[in-house]
Amino acid sequence: YNQTDNANLTANISVAGWPVEIWANFTGDIALWDSGTTPLKNITNLTYTPGTYLVVANYTGNENYSTNQTSHVITIVDATNPLVNITSPVNNSILNTSQITISATATDLNLNYTNVSLVNSTGSIVASIANTTNGAFVVTLTAPKDDIYNITATAYDLYGNTNSTTNKNITIDTTPPQVSITSPSANTYTNSTALTVAYTVAESNINLTNVSVVSGGSIINSTTNASTGSVNSYLRIYTNG
Repeated sequence: YNQTDNANLTANISVAGWPVEIWANFTGDIALWDSGTTPLKNITNLTYTPGTYLVVANYTGNENYSTNQTSHVITIVDATNPLVNITSPVNNSILNTSQITISATATDLNLNYTNVSLVNSTGSIVASIANTTNGAFVVTLTAPKDDIYNITATAYDLYGNTNSTTNKNITIDTTPPQVSITSPSANTYTNSTALTVAYTVAESNINLTNVSVVSGGSIINSTTNASTGSVNSYLRIYTNG
């Protein structure tokens, strides 16, 4: 039987309705498991430690029939892989820290441990940690440099079963974007209300660049752009300043 299977334990003799017993050692020494009249049927869920167990059907006898019993050996095995899942960070995440907080869950009746590994873009494991929690847990791994990583969690049980899951393309980017305005230069005068701002942006994981015109400490106009390299943004100035 596989662990968690249901076993149909039936004790029967040729005369229906006579008292019988079922004895078993699922929980330690052999002990009375069930009793009743024939045919006695007992459905037992085998959530017990894998191993070999003895089940005995016993009839105690009376003045007409002698005591009789029969035994049956039940072997329970664990053929079920653990369940494992990484809940955070999700696929295609971009993080601005080298300290990666990983939330995962591993469950199994006989869980041994779960190994969580950080794999770089060349396929090498650069950090790993083992955790023995049966259920949800959190671990932290450190990325040695900015790169695109995969995170793999592999759960092992005590009987050789294993299961893995991988969250992919986790980008670690701890470098701030580089931006500089090339035109107009500082202390420039213009007689036009249409302002062209030329600037350069260097960033491999750009989100956006915000360009603002500020006068007297207040923003009077702004725009955004998601381009990198040499960029022009156009703003209208409605007041002198």
